[in-house]
Amino acid sequence: MANKNIKAAVLAIGLSTGAGLTYAQAPTIDKGLYIGGALGQSEAKEYDCSARPQCENRGTVGRAFVGYQFARHWSVELAYVDLGQVDAAAPGTFNESIKVRLGEASILASYPATAKLLIYGKGGVYYAGTTHDTTVSGVSSRQHETNGGPLWGGGVQYFITGGLAVRGEATRYMKLGGGNIGDSDYNAYTIGALWKF
Repeated sequence: MANKNIKAAVLAIGLSTGAGLTYAQAPTIDKGLYIGGALGQSEAKEYDCSARPQCENRGTVGRAFVGYQFARHWSVELAYVDLGQVDAAAPGTFNESIKVRLGEASILASYPATAKLLIYGKGGVYYAGTTHDTTVSGVSSRQHETNGGPLWGGGVQYFITGGLAVRGEATRYMKLGGGNIGDSDYNAYTIGALWKF
């Protein structure tokens, strides 16, 4: 009887140790460098299309990023983001487009829900360049403004195999634009992939 109890205890310890090692080696909690890219859609919240006959306040997002997970729940991340362009036109008299590109620095707070699934929130700052092109009655002009501000967002990340993961993210950029262009908050929704070394 004592022999059976000892064997059961050894087996239980072995299984729990194995499970702990498996979890400890999960990419969701491993420290390390990662790189990635994402595509999606942006929305200029304050760009009013109601008074413009042909208008689009959404653009195509491209995002490239590099990050470092330095603790189980914490990472830092740098990214270059092209938020695409919004535009409006009145045929024959008026044409307008606004393009935004920016660099961002963020800190991510994450929770490893499973060995492969990560849920995270992020906060940080951006520095953006906004270009406003207009053509009125055949006369073209261009304005360019730079500004910085805060950002926040969150997402989910799932490791498919090894260090390869897919990520879905939503980010809010506050008060992009500046100067004579005017300010607008932007939302960006992206789906991408990353590789963790």
